[in-house]
This record gives sequence, structure tokens and C-alpha cells, in this order.
Amino acid sequence: MDGTAISGKTKATLTLNNVKASDDGTYSVIVTNGVGSATSDPATLAVDVGPAITTQPKSQTVDQGDDATFTVVATGTPAPAYQWYVGGVQISGATSASLTLSNVQAGAAGSYTVTVTNVAGSITSKAATLTVDTPPVFTTQPQSQTVVAGTDVTFTAAATGLPAPTFQWFLNGASISGGKTGTLTINNVKAAGAGLYTAVATNIDGTATSGAATLTVIVPPAITTQPKSQTVKAGVNVTFTVVATGTPTLAYQWTFDGTPISGATASTLTLIGVQSAAEGDYSVTVTNNGGDVTSKAAVLNVK
Repeated sequence: MDGTAISGKTKATLTLNNVKASDDGTYSVIVTNGVGSATSDPATLAVDVGPAITTQPKSQTVDQGDDATFTVVATGTPAPAYQWYVGGVQISGATSASLTLSNVQAGAAGSYTVTVTNVAGSITSKAATLTVDTPPVFTTQPQSQTVVAGTDVTFTAAATGLPAPTFQWFLNGASISGGKTGTLTINNVKAAGAGLYTAVATNIDGTATSGAATLTVIVPPAITTQPKSQTVKAGVNVTFTVVATGTPTLAYQWTFDGTPISGATASTLTLIGVQSAAEGDYSVTVTNNGGDVTSKAAVLNVK
């Protein structure tokens, strides 16, 4: 073979068992007798070897927007051809030993394989997984709410991203202790809980901030200073005053012996030059969106 004598091969027929790639070459035979010798024309043996993968493509994780490259190393005779697949679907034009994906987006994530083929057969690589890390994007924004003080409030936000993002809630820019999931519940909310609520979603690829949700807390009226009874002389001016708290703005209505007094809609009621007919019980009802409260009666006596 290739000019080298093959040991023991001295017959008119040469048989090679279990042919290997190393048997590939040029064969000739020398025929000899007592008169002389003659050499045959050469005969070429080409041994086709099916593909074998020596280095499998490797799984990888990349950031969205980066490039990703998968590579396979294979042997075979004749030289094999390649075809890459993602999720079992053929990738057009992906016919090299290396596959490069440029500017990968979330949709490129999946399972990649390559089939290596020649005339002697084909083989498919193990699957290599491409994971694409993506920054958080809010898919559900927290919604503004108006509630009465003392009730429970829940804000909800949702965000996509890989790896899955973590959350932190903020009130007026200050982080809320324990507000670390997509749902924030405030029990027995107080007036101080009113303000702007936002959620920040974070993963290794970045952060995103939700829209602001406004929490309006209605505080029902409460009287902190009751109007006081008075005894005065006829003809003097009399003033009754109430002090009340509550959110939003309070409205007032004074009554005399249970009858509303026209125009008496301030926290202070002033009576000019009272006479005996003004004697009686004076009270005020304080109102806002959260409810109403009526003061104790202040008695006016006119002497």
C-alpha cells in the first residue's frame, strides 16, 4: 500500500477485513516468476468514515443584546456538513461548525443542536441551552386608591425579566420596610400612609420603576374641642367655636335647637346682639367624605 509491501499478502486476491480509515491509500501488486516481474496499475481505496463529534456545543447564559456563539468539533471522511437547529426547527443558513447569534433577544432563548452529516452517515449533537437574561419590564402597574383611615390597602405590581426580578416598594421616595414582593399590603392605614407609592424591580440586568400610585386616605371628622355653653347679657355678641380634624377639607353646619342655621357653615358661629329668643342649644355637624360627627350641645342663656 502506497509503495510499502503488505506482510503476508502474496495471492492474486487481496482482502482487507474491517476496513479502517488507516487503510485508505493506493494499492498495487507485483507479479513475479523466474523470468521477471511486472507491477499492476495502482488501485485507490477511499474509506468513508461517518461523522463523530469530539467536542459538544456548550450551554450558555448571555445578556440581552449580546452575541452568543455555539461551536461543535467533529471528525469524518469526507469532511462533514453541518446544520443547526433551535427547538428542533432548522435555522436557515446555519451550516458551519460554529453558529453565532448577534444581538440576542429573549426570543432567541432555547435548545440548540447541530446535525453533522457526510456520505457515511449523520450524528446529532447534545442540546446546548441558550439562556437570555433580560432587564425587568413592568407588565402590571400599581393603581391609585382612595380609602378610609383604618382600612387595609393592597397595591399590586408585576414585572417580567430573567432572572426573575426582586421588588422594593417606596412611599414618597423612601423605602418601605418589608415591601419586597410584587404585592404590598398596608393594614389599618393611617393618614400618614397617604402619598405616592412606587415599586422598583431589579435583577442582574438592570432595574425598572413602576408608575406612581396615589393613596388618598380619608380621615373621618373628629371633634377635638367642643363648643362651650355660655350665659350672657342681652344685646352682646356671642361666639361658639368648634375645633375638628379630618381629611379631606371639613364642612360645618350649625343648628339651633336642632334646626340648621342658614349660612352658619364655618367652624365658628357668631351671634350679633343676642336676645332672649336666642336662648337654646347650639351644636355643629362636621362632615367630609369619610363621614360626619355632631358636637355636644352648647347652651346659650341670655339674662
